[in-house]
Amino acid sequence: MGGYNSGGHNHRGRPTVEQCRRLSIKEIKPAGILQPGTKAVWNIADDIHVDLSTYEGQIVLKVTDSRQQPSRVYSKFVGVEKHRRPFGGFQHYFACPDCGRRCTCLFFYSCHFACRRCYRLPYQSQRLRTCFRLQAKARKVEALLSGESLDDCTGLDIPPKPKGMHTTTYERLILAIERANDSLDSDMFHRFSRFI
Repeated sequence: MGGYNSGGHNHRGRPTVEQCRRLSIKEIKPAGILQPGTKAVWNIADDIHVDLSTYEGQIVLKVTDSRQQPSRVYSKFVGVEKHRRPFGGFQHYFACPDCGRRCTCLFFYSCHFACRRCYRLPYQSQRLRTCFRLQAKARKVEALLSGESLDDCTGLDIPPKPKGMHTTTYERLILAIERANDSLDSDMFHRFSRFI
């Protein structure tokens, strides 16, 4: 049993943060949904929609699931906390309906909203092997320097210094690409040396 690349590395059947639908306070605040008395509808999928009703200090999330007959309706009260920022203004947070922890995003999973910690949702990068994680890091830095999309970058090229960027910043980013590529080469060497 086992062998090279067998099984799902670090896969436990749970979706990742990137795969789940999320309700972000940073997205609903500019839309004015945090004002008391506001109502809105959010269609998660063709057969699932959420009615948001705002009251003083809380939001009522009413999830209607039409996948089951008859349609099932789930309601959840979510607290909204308002904290003063050091240089003026306020920062709004959700209070997770399960644990009460402050968070800026609630994730929708199995017809229920909760924070990332309650669902124990990993990030996509946490499921990557070390070599792929290093390659993604090098590609991200290359995309930052070249101005190209992330899909067009390989992580192997070192683009020229962008106009307006400080030389020390450029050198630090180039060093990050070189370290990631060196670690990637070392990891690949160790991984394949047992086959030689």
